[in-house]
Amino acid sequence: MRRAEISDLAGTFGTIANSAIWNAAGRHALDGLFLDARTTTRTDLETIRNQGRTPGIKVDPSWFGISGRQIAEWTHARLIDLGFVGADAALACDVCFDNEHHSGLADPSQDIIEMIVRWRQLRWKRQSYWSPEPEQAGWMRPELIQLINADINLGVVAQSYRGNMEPVAADVVRDDIRRRGIADTRCHVYYGAFYRDQTGRAILLPVPAIFDGILFDLDHAAFAPVL
Repeated sequence: MRRAEISDLAGTFGTIANSAIWNAAGRHALDGLFLDARTTTRTDLETIRNQGRTPGIKVDPSWFGISGRQIAEWTHARLIDLGFVGADAALACDVCFDNEHHSGLADPSQDIIEMIVRWRQLRWKRQSYWSPEPEQAGWMRPELIQLINADINLGVVAQSYRGNMEPVAADVVRDDIRRRGIADTRCHVYYGAFYRDQTGRAILLPVPAIFDGILFDLDHAAFAPVL
């Protein structure tokens, strides 16, 4: 999987038709793009598909202050709004759940379990991903690991950056979830395309020539060199 997220389509590129997107997608050999589920349109997703790449939407329960179960229901409704119903219900559109938790919660695994269970009740085979923050595998219960491994259309994309975009080694975050028991074929990495210096300025990072996961984000990676 070689994907990238576009965080702010309108602000960075204007429209999905901007040649800078497709030049960057070609340069980085991307096979798909994720867009913000709140603002994307059916036309955006169709354009990605017509470019021979897999469209996707990213969702985050913190946008609304809701639970994992509720974000699953919101995402299902959003897919209906985007036309994924009837004969078009199975059209390609991957979903990435950016549902982040920490060990300080009473049982963070339970919210993820309820999200996945509810999601599969609504969209039982759509290719989907869950993206935790780096080095969070310690709180993942065996029940959650088993649920992930039993779902052939579900992957885990561990973030290789902290909240302030401080980089974390990709092999470290991948090994963290792998050692917890998540099947190797389900383990991917969310790669940071930039970090912020002490002044808050974004410093571009080279895009790895070989990677398996999602770049965050194409808004920066479009202007970054290939490592």
